[in-house]
Amino acid sequence: WFGGLMERLWKSRMQRRNFQEEIDTHRLLLAFNYYVQWKKNPHEPRPAILDTVRPANEQLTKMGYVEKRVRLVQEMNAQVRRLMEEAHRTGGCDPYPRPKAPLAVPEHLRDRFDGNETLVEEALEAMLEEETKRQEAEVEDRPLGHPDGFTLRINYSGVHHPDAGFGVWVEGEAAAGTVVGFYPGAVHLPDDVHRVAEGNEYMISRYDGTVVDGKGWAAEAVLLRRRLRQLAAAGGSVRMPSELELNRYRNPFAVANYINHPPPGAAANVMCMGYDFPAIDDEDALPEDLLSFVPNRNAKEQKTLSFWFGGGAMRSVVAVLTRPVRDEELFLNYRFNPRNPYPAWYVQPDEDEALRRW
Repeated sequence: WFGGLMERLWKSRMQRRNFQEEIDTHRLLLAFNYYVQWKKNPHEPRPAILDTVRPANEQLTKMGYVEKRVRLVQEMNAQVRRLMEEAHRTGGCDPYPRPKAPLAVPEHLRDRFDGNETLVEEALEAMLEEETKRQEAEVEDRPLGHPDGFTLRINYSGVHHPDAGFGVWVEGEAAAGTVVGFYPGAVHLPDDVHRVAEGNEYMISRYDGTVVDGKGWAAEAVLLRRRLRQLAAAGGSVRMPSELELNRYRNPFAVANYINHPPPGAAANVMCMGYDFPAIDDEDALPEDLLSFVPNRNAKEQKTLSFWFGGGAMRSVVAVLTRPVRDEELFLNYRFNPRNPYPAWYVQPDEDEALRRW
């Protein structure tokens, strides 16, 4: 009887999760419908565009989930291709600001201060101010132009808690249904997740159990940036990184790992959804010159371009706007599992939704 009970509980849990996945799919299709109408009539007032979404909602409610999913993939494929083409056209750029270095007053200065802690604190404050200026200069130097005419920028978040750090901002106006970027990182299949999940708040889970781990991705990009400078200075016959090693960190839209959870009183304006870059034999497959900008890698094996030519598809996650935004910070509902303890800063926007998700 225990085995039967566990089977029923598992089926119930999967039914709730499937229901939430269908809700998310429906919401994104409505957003994509808004996007399509906005592209046709970019100067049309918002209420007029919303009038076209209502009949689309009636149509979607009559569709089965499989048909919805096929349509969702088609919409994502079209926008993803545009982003990848833009990354290739511009040559890509490393979008990540340098993390703040751990600061400590050098020993020779401590000796000079002769144990005066006030002077030590003042020196640390001056170093922190200088480090902040360097960061701000880097942020200002990295506007990320989106093909739909607005700019993405990683800048200091407006969320007021110590762990917020940087956030992603839209400068200009962007329509609902816009794919704003990718969640970069190492891809873990379901049977491998337990090794890296504990204490990691930079992992995002797809409905199929795949997890993308963005922890350390920006730091890897910064280290690669430093290594390239060193190699350029060394010259000679030093081996430079391959196109795949370099460009996966130079996709200017791979910034969804910087999107913060909404603070109290704010609502999410972004939703993340699992996305598979099409296999090489798929009619929607990306051409070879775009593949190196895919900002993910499989965690267990370092895949090369031969992986794509072998017919595989890289699993990923895309970030999509769920409403129009103008000159504001992006927020993503992290949907932490309500059965686990929350971090002190986390506020659950919708517990029923989270319970269905998990």
